[in-house]
Amino acid sequence: MNIGICVLLGVLAALAGTVYVCICIMPASKRAGLSPLFQKIHDIVNFRQLLVEYLLKIFYVLSTLMCVCCGFFMLFGKIPGWYSSRSTALYGILLMILGPIICRVSYECAMIFILMLKNVMEINKHLGGKSGGAGFAESILPQQPVAPAAPAEPAEPLRPVTPPAPPADDAQ
Repeated sequence: MNIGICVLLGVLAALAGTVYVCICIMPASKRAGLSPLFQKIHDIVNFRQLLVEYLLKIFYVLSTLMCVCCGFFMLFGKIPGWYSSRSTALYGILLMILGPIICRVSYECAMIFILMLKNVMEINKHLGGKSGGAGFAESILPQQPVAPAAPAEPAEPLRPVTPPAPPADDAQ
């Protein structure tokens, strides 16, 4: 089959799948009637669950194991040279020690942003989800202007205050 036909069929299938997901899975009213698998898909396409968090965890484990395994095999390797060869044992030890530390720090930095986003989503949920795509100020401020309250009337009429008399001079 021609590559152009393959691409065209792929685009048409993607469009049909998008229409199906937008009509049958994405609306909030449809979530209750979905199977657990489609509820998970509903949460993913509505960004209630972050897929990046799971992917980062998987890539963290993969990269840490790659550092340890590659470092282990580097203990027995050699770098060929013109007249002699050098051992890669020191590089292997450094990779096994520093590799997981660097991976952990870099993935924790990425997870900080994801956890901040999850906390903002949780705060929005506790506020009642008022934003609906609006900014922060629009989500916490009232939607219609509130008329200012009338000034309060005092309980009793105000009386003028007389200043205290100056102290008497006892020295005379």
